[in-house]
Amino acid sequence: MRCYHLNNMYLSSIQQGIQSAHAQMELFVKYKNHSTQKELLYDWAENHKTMIVLNGGFLSDMQEALEFLNNPENPYPVAEFYESQEAMGGMLTNIAIVLPEKIYKTAEFMRKRYIDGNLNTDPKLHITVVDEVEEILAGFGEFTTYELELCSFMNQFRMAS
Repeated sequence: MRCYHLNNMYLSSIQQGIQSAHAQMELFVKYKNHSTQKELLYDWAENHKTMIVLNGGFLSDMQEALEFLNNPENPYPVAEFYESQEAMGGMLTNIAIVLPEKIYKTAEFMRKRYIDGNLNTDPKLHITVVDEVEEILAGFGEFTTYELELCSFMNQFRMAS
């Protein structure tokens, strides 16, 4: 599991880290009551702890991302952080989401063009690569339509700098 953070592109490197921490704490506040999301969040916090800080683009891009991630079909913990009115006019600065390997590994396969958006392997790949990719995907079980969209969605963001 990994906690991904989408940051406003205008933040400095140190601000990106600070805003990521703020949004991460919002996850724990939001999911303080028992839920599947709380179990995923605490599994990440206790056993994984990896954070990935991404460039979330402009404020409008982040607002669109938040709308997509707040979909009722999304089974993963997600929270956002708004900076104070005094500091930044109440601007959305960070969105945090905890994702399992199922999502980020499948997104990686899509980025590398090993598979398409329907999990079909590229027939031009070497058979050993096809076998490895298909074995890994089979281990993830079924994907919902939203999960497939989420894999593609996460590929639009690049590492923050």
